[in-house]
Amino acid sequence: MLSSTQKNPKALLRDAKLAISQLEKRITALVTEAMIGGKAHSELSRILNLLPATGINQTSAIALMGELLLLPANLS
Repeated sequence: MLSSTQKNPKALLRDAKLAISQLEKRITALVTEAMIGGKAHSELSRILNLLPATGINQTSAIALMGELLLLPANLS
């Protein structure tokens, strides 16, 4: 948790919290777009449906998608 001290002035903490908040919003927007795009593409849709069933959350599934798509098709 971020807290104010003499070494961490309030202005820097406010800026860091704002940056974190903005990044979280961007991540949410990108996840939403990836899910929409993934549903439109059969291979992406298959991966997005498979990964959460194995206990991998949505954000991690999207990150892994690129790696999985690079694997040879005949791999099982």
